[in-house]
Amino acid sequence: MKKRVERKKYHLMLVVAGLKECVTPAVSLVLEIRKRSSEISFTWVGCSRKEELEVCKKYNIPYMLLESQGNGKKSKLGSLVRFCAEFIRFNKKMSENKPSAVLAFGGYESIPVLAAARVKSVTYYLIEPNAIADPVNRLFASKAKRIFLGHSSVNLNVLGGSKELTGIPVRQVSKGYNKTEYPGNFDRSKKTILICSGKDDSYSFNCCLVDTVKEWLENGVQIIWQTGGKSYSKLKEMFSGYNNIFLFSEVKDLYPYYAASKIVVGRSEPDFMAEIAYFGLPCMLISPPPSTNSIKWLNAGLVQNQGWAIRFQESESCGEKLLTTVNEILADEDRYEWMCRKALDNAPTNAVSRISEVIINELGIKKR
Repeated sequence: MKKRVERKKYHLMLVVAGLKECVTPAVSLVLEIRKRSSEISFTWVGCSRKEELEVCKKYNIPYMLLESQGNGKKSKLGSLVRFCAEFIRFNKKMSENKPSAVLAFGGYESIPVLAAARVKSVTYYLIEPNAIADPVNRLFASKAKRIFLGHSSVNLNVLGGSKELTGIPVRQVSKGYNKTEYPGNFDRSKKTILICSGKDDSYSFNCCLVDTVKEWLENGVQIIWQTGGKSYSKLKEMFSGYNNIFLFSEVKDLYPYYAASKIVVGRSEPDFMAEIAYFGLPCMLISPPPSTNSIKWLNAGLVQNQGWAIRFQESESCGEKLLTTVNEILADEDRYEWMCRKALDNAPTNAVSRISEVIINELGIKKR
């Protein structure tokens, strides 16, 4: 989906680089900056994943494909050749049409773009959404105009340059949700639990919850379950006899379901956790073991320490532990309300506003 970039007085290049957890924060920033100024245009630099292409089409953001995408079957030499080719391509592009700034979210695929920006003296900003600093952000931090931190636990010593704790950008809402935004027989008065399998479409995650979900359903709890495409058909058949469960392979907008839920169960992806905190909800985070994905495990540990989440290691027994924990929290109104307050205390309410304000002010962009 290649579009001619509509150049305005200022131009911001967003390097999402295929990081699925950064798509929503990037869109939130585009919408907020557009709201604040009519003098800036955007190019989205990504890896041709479905979600990226869809949001770029929806919000009319010109898209540029990163051709240095990773592939486990490629040799290290082949990867190096692709990176060099991408560096040359972006170096040329910045010579021909220099952007006002680059905003990158990390990920090794963003290296050629950030390297070209540094060589061409293009201002660049970094966003670090995780509990530990991304290696690419570490590499480029010292020359960044500003580094926006999603969490205070990021090791500040490994990130040189100017840093600011903002939280992770989330889409702002000011409205409630009416019955037309839910399935026909959805009952907002019922105790509801929202389950999201995560952007990795984890079949193992869904499997460990089957017996737990059946127990909740038999006790009158209403379930919303975003299963991912790989698990949807099997789970749909498995739960065909229940009328208080709503299964979706994908939910385009989870906000109405956050608003209707008491507790959320899911993966410890930064954008997902930020949205849950924004809605002031306790969450149960099922993460791969530390040896499998340390970042997700540490992300979950961070919010557990903040008091509004509980971390579980994915295993055959985690469903039983989850069932006991959630039932205890829902039965204890004081504990539940305390966790809700902790979530709101750590909500990134002003993240999108603050990051947009800094970029606009530092680039000298005229506001509306």
